Amino acid sequence: LEQGIAVPEKVSLIGVDNSVYGRICYPQLTSLDNQIFDSCVFGAHQLLDLLNGGRPAKCVRMRADLIKRGTT
Repeated sequence: LEQGIAVPEKVSLIGVDNSVYGRICYPQLTSLDNQIFDSCVFGAHQLLDLLNGGRPAKCVRMRADLIKRGTT
């Protein structure tokens, strides 16, 4: 905005983590919500399973959502 670049007309921006900063800036930042809390809980469970003699997951798909706001 200070540089006179029109967002999203001239350039689009996307952030990651969907933090509160994306909602409080102007224009509001479109962001990838990678469900960081759920990812950490899953990782902790995997670690505990491994420490107790379990086997690691071969393939894990984690959910992510695109939160569309004013920068795209």
